[in-house]
Amino acid sequence: MLTKQISLVVKFVKENLDKMSEEALWKQSALLYKREIQEPRRKEGVLTPHWNWKDIRTHFLLHCSDHFIARTFACRQLQTARYAVEQRLMRVDGETKELDKAGTELLLKLIKEESAQRSILQNMSSGPGKRATGGSTVGDANK
Repeated sequence: MLTKQISLVVKFVKENLDKMSEEALWKQSALLYKREIQEPRRKEGVLTPHWNWKDIRTHFLLHCSDHFIARTFACRQLQTARYAVEQRLMRVDGETKELDKAGTELLLKLIKEESAQRSILQNMSSGPGKRATGGSTVGDANK
């Protein structure tokens, strides 16, 4: 019922997805929804559901099928995984330090995948109308 009205929120999320921290993005999206959609509709006497920031986050992360949003969050998850792997790359036994080979291989795989996702994102947003033609979010990084 609110599909056309929440387009402001969708636009805000797409424009700020890569510029804001996740929590700030969702909280600002909820504020935008409340100020620009919910309050004006309530003044007109139209029942409008409450949409808090956690519900907005759930909507975009689990229910929204926008390729740009999905790939951007995939990049964030890959960044987080890469950081975790980087933190445990060195194996320390007493005073000897040794590079963890399995960790290094995993780090290289994460870097490669993150790079592929970022390349696809850049191609999606490099021209007019490109964002909408992202294709599948699964398995097309090797094309």
